Amino acid sequence: MHDQEELEVTVTALALTGFKAEQGRALPGYQERLANLSAEREALVRAMDSDPSGRKLPDYLRHSDSTDRALIALPHPARAMNLSRLDIVASLMFGAKVITDIWGMTQVGASMGEIMFYVETNDSPEMEAFRRAAESNPSQNRNLSATLHPIYHAFTSGSIMELRNSVVESLLNTDVSGDVPCRFLRSPMSSCYIEFGDKDMKMPLFVDNVETGRHVLQGVYIIEREVSNMATIEGSAAKLGINPDEPARIMDLMFVGRAKSNPLDDAVFHLSLYLQDDDMPVQEMIERHMRHYTSKELASYRGLFSTSLGHRPNVSEVDVYSGYLMWMTKVMLYLNIASFRREVMNERTELLKRISALGPKKAAKQARKINTVYDRVVIGPAAEVENHLQSTAGDGERRHNRPHFRRGHIRMQAYGEQKSLRKPIFIQPLFVNKSGFGEAPAVKRYDVK
Repeated sequence: MHDQEELEVTVTALALTGFKAEQGRALPGYQERLANLSAEREALVRAMDSDPSGRKLPDYLRHSDSTDRALIALPHPARAMNLSRLDIVASLMFGAKVITDIWGMTQVGASMGEIMFYVETNDSPEMEAFRRAAESNPSQNRNLSATLHPIYHAFTSGSIMELRNSVVESLLNTDVSGDVPCRFLRSPMSSCYIEFGDKDMKMPLFVDNVETGRHVLQGVYIIEREVSNMATIEGSAAKLGINPDEPARIMDLMFVGRAKSNPLDDAVFHLSLYLQDDDMPVQEMIERHMRHYTSKELASYRGLFSTSLGHRPNVSEVDVYSGYLMWMTKVMLYLNIASFRREVMNERTELLKRISALGPKKAAKQARKINTVYDRVVIGPAAEVENHLQSTAGDGERRHNRPHFRRGHIRMQAYGEQKSLRKPIFIQPLFVNKSGFGEAPAVKRYDVK
């Protein structure tokens, strides 16, 4: 990207994010939020100054060192906001005004990229100190992404969706046909977090942390917004197949690796998708994004793109990023085309209601449970089949004497009058001739290397 073009993009982005920040500050409730957060921040600073041992610090700070496996296993939004009160802690890094500005900007439709750009370019004393730290420690950029995504999710009342383990197993063993178009690649809602498994799931995908190594992929934040144009990425439009003057969709993703030794010992990776041509096959979309993220220009550009890409990715990293996008393609296609059961489990909301109706002693006893419960929508198949396996005994299958595993697939199918229309369908993986085997053969896992 030429210096003049980069300067023009930066000026445009500054004007846009500044305008949205001003809009947010004019909203009802902004000043009250700012006052409350400032008071909580000051109380936290006083507690830290007066108790260097940490024995009397607020519970949400002490939880960060907990070895309780029930807390460590919580989905990222529950660990970050319910358990660790990340908004208050982040106000120490960015200032109470910046955090409240983020709330205001989310209410007027700012995208995740705009929020990140606003925070990175803010001139508060706290942000100046953060930038100085980031210059000497590149992992600060990952910390920025890890901090802003759960805060954005909470400020937009994002939901937690939890895929049952049977769904995850099925999708791990499913292929996507090359002609499935991007029109079916849409988030279930504008802001959500998807947990991969209703209990500990050994995924073949990992998220790396420069300090703690590989973390098994646990979930992903998805923030999707429609924009009137993509002028801010005009220099990269050719790689993405984007017309910068036409409307498009931005899908900001933050992949989260499971925590290990404590609730904050995890790993994150932020990647953005830019979608405009609904007829483009998803495989082509992934290939174009990989060309985009490996470009020399992006490696040095610090604008609206992911700050977790501080260098030009190598071949191994590109394979990993492609694996993330293919996995998300399967997940979103499943949520958009498959028939499944949704179970709303508002455990945290219901517990808070019960606590509010109890006396002090009983309320205190019930409050001990609050850290391990959260609201979510559990996603599972319409009809549970044990181990997600099926047996087929039709004449067409009798020629296969040995039991074998048939991968599932998502493909386009003709339907309607004279088969003139097409839609994607999900065919689940299954075992053929299962009865001929004493126990189910092992399912092959496909690691992203």
